Amino acid sequence: MHEAKRHPAYKLDISDITCNPYIKTEADLEPNYIDIAGKLKVIRVRLLAKVTFKYLSDDGNYASITLGDGKNSIRVKAWQDIRCLKETEKENLIDIIANVREWNGEVYLVPEVLRKIDDPNLETLRRLEIQKFRKDMGFPEKEDIEKEIGSENKTVPDVPAIVDTDTKDIDDKEKEDKAETLKEEAPAKEEKKPEKEEKSLRVLVLEIIDKLDEGDGADFEDVLGSVKGPEKEVEAIINDFLSEGTCYEPRAGKIKVL
Repeated sequence: MHEAKRHPAYKLDISDITCNPYIKTEADLEPNYIDIAGKLKVIRVRLLAKVTFKYLSDDGNYASITLGDGKNSIRVKAWQDIRCLKETEKENLIDIIANVREWNGEVYLVPEVLRKIDDPNLETLRRLEIQKFRKDMGFPEKEDIEKEIGSENKTVPDVPAIVDTDTKDIDDKEKEDKAETLKEEAPAKEEKKPEKEEKSLRVLVLEIIDKLDEGDGADFEDVLGSVKGPEKEVEAIINDFLSEGTCYEPRAGKIKVL
């Protein structure tokens, strides 16, 4: 009996999904995928983004949300079991693991796991993780990709009127969000300092875990001994990584970046 393979959920940007070709395979047991630079086949993805629009059908059998990062957007669709999408609201920051699908020219996501994020520092951490992953994979720089894509991928596929018709409001809201973000970033640097220091320590811990990992994970005690910072704070950060899925324990006393 054939056992279905569980494909990894790669941490990526929305543009990695929407601006790369969706490949439909002909083999029965070979799933379709997003091809990134001929180096990575993405079947499942993990995104951190903000909900910019939400739609629920009148019969309660279909729901969708639109995720945006200020530059790109993608829809998440669910049929029958719509609980995870029904509980989200506009402006929620969510971390989602989903399967990539395509229909009628539109690439969209089918959710597996979704949770709301309250800590905005995770956005910075996720960006750093994605940058490191792209560098390790040898992907082209984002600027090069945008030049290559040009205007070809700027067109948005037509969507049936019954689903998410108010796209103009979504675009207007994204512009408003950008303006509000600039206003929020205006306060003096002194007010931002504690948040900046916290982000730096989280990034340092993550880098040390990855550096000490020789294949089977980094030793927990080695990580604590290598990070210059309060031990309890470092332990709390490691526990956060484990609970949020950034890292996992391959075996007792070991920690590994997912």
